[in-house]
Amino acid sequence: YLLIFLFITIMGIYFTGEANKIAGEKDKNIFSLDEVPGQLISFLPLYYYSEHRIILLFIGLALFRFFDIVKPGIIKKSEDLPSGYGVVIDDVLSGIFAAFCLQIIILFL
Repeated sequence: YLLIFLFITIMGIYFTGEANKIAGEKDKNIFSLDEVPGQLISFLPLYYYSEHRIILLFIGLALFRFFDIVKPGIIKKSEDLPSGYGVVIDDVLSGIFAAFCLQIIILFL
């Protein structure tokens, strides 16, 4: 899981940076590989929890999208990083926030 995450993150940074150069703009939703590492992180709590997986999967997705759209605090600041880094790192941070919230939800189930 970690190797897949690292591979996709590195590829996401590289290819998103290249796509931005071609498009001439930063993160204009022309390329979605940057979302994958964040989603992988947001689903990490499910790896250790087997009950209600389908429901929690949708909750994890919703939490990730929430943080990816709202971009509170450090997530918004991470977009200022150069090239593909800012585009991918904001999604990774959204995934971390979502995983934290999902873990709290799991604790109360």
